[in-house]
Amino acid sequence: MINVIETLLDYIKNSSTDDSPPPPHIGEAMGCWLYFTALAEEVPALETCLNTTTNSELLKLIQDSKNLAESQIDTLKKLMVKEGILLPEIPATKPKSDPNSIPLGAKATDS
Repeated sequence: MINVIETLLDYIKNSSTDDSPPPPHIGEAMGCWLYFTALAEEVPALETCLNTTTNSELLKLIQDSKNLAESQIDTLKKLMVKEGILLPEIPATKPKSDPNSIPLGAKATDS
């Protein structure tokens, strides 16, 4: 009879009105961390590309990619903070520069 009462009490505890989702498990946290880090590393690389090309079509494509990456970073950052996942350190942004002032041997080619 005691087992029946304990089982009933456990059922009542588990079926309470607290419907909050469980915190993310380590695999989910790691996935968020890896994706966030990859995006954060990509933005400075795209900024370097923006600073070294003069091709208008390529500039638009790179800028669109940068905007998408920054949007994903913002969305993921909000989720990670809400879920209590610590944010990794991210590299600093690159300053704007004139692509024509960079020597040809030092900059990436448009191809």
